Amino acid sequence: GVLVHVHDVFLPDGYPESWTWRGYGEQMMVAAWLASGGLEPVFASHYVRTRMADAVAAGAARRIPVRAGALESSLWAIKTTESTTASSITKN
Repeated sequence: GVLVHVHDVFLPDGYPESWTWRGYGEQMMVAAWLASGGLEPVFASHYVRTRMADAVAAGAARRIPVRAGALESSLWAIKTTESTTASSITKN
């Protein structure tokens, strides 16, 4: 497997309203890739920021500086094969 990074991904949410003019669409391709099982998510910064804020505030990650106005939008995932998953890689 390969570790893949894609930025400007706000899944499971859509793009921010202020980005509508940009016409971005890569997260739709990423969503399809995830749904097909071709990618296994490892870390999704938008998801963590919007749905795990309490856990972040309680841990060491709260010390990481985030610039005002920054939008967390990184997705890290493993490109999977039939025999490779993120959990199998972390066991080695």
